Amino acid sequence: MNLDTVIAPVVAIASLVYAGLSTVKATTAYLAPAMSGYAQAPGAVRSGDIVPLTWTVTRRTDCPSVAARHWTGANGFVLTEPAGPATWPVARAPTVTVMPTQVPALAPAGHLSLSVEGEYACPGQPPVQYRLGPVEMMVVGDGK
Repeated sequence: MNLDTVIAPVVAIASLVYAGLSTVKATTAYLAPAMSGYAQAPGAVRSGDIVPLTWTVTRRTDCPSVAARHWTGANGFVLTEPAGPATWPVARAPTVTVMPTQVPALAPAGHLSLSVEGEYACPGQPPVQYRLGPVEMMVVGDGK
């Protein structure tokens, strides 16, 4: 038996297996974003009020992450709060968390939408942006 006739097929099979596993890993990463989530809409709110938002979030990476609340509403209202560290726990399954959230005091009556926009950066990789939500609300007045 010639050793060359055995080595070449073994190397070819090993290369195919490696390529297949790499493709599965890349496909899984693509299909399962590192951050995903939504919150229950509280319905009618008043500007300035603190409302409990029940978030269901899946964070599949422990890489450092920052996020900011981004609000849009009636009459062209737009507000992006300062970004800070994302504190969602890392878990393969969705985690339910109630977060007290202050409705912007300047939000006018009418439709109001909240999204959490952020990015995470794993060492040696470019930052990846994510968006949680949106959470749709209706501002019925101010909380004064």
